[in-house]
Amino acid sequence: MPQVFGGIDGIITTYSVIVTGVGGMMAVGLVIKMAVSNLITDGWSMGFGQYMAQMAERSRENAGACSHQPASPSCSNHCVPSYSL
Repeated sequence: MPQVFGGIDGIITTYSVIVTGVGGMMAVGLVIKMAVSNLITDGWSMGFGQYMAQMAERSRENAGACSHQPASPSCSNHCVPSYSL
């Protein structure tokens, strides 16, 4: 489902960039460059947001796994949030 919302968001923001460029009587080449750069940065932004959401979810799951005393030897490794790729 996030792909659907991401696609709709990409279409709307790219459309607004194009309409703004045309309304401002910019050169066609410049409008195309702005639209392409908008698509690239919008996609990167959504991907990074998804990555951060997954990292937060993993961190929350790891915190929930350590409901026992922090001094416990069984908690020494898996209670520290891991941020590796």
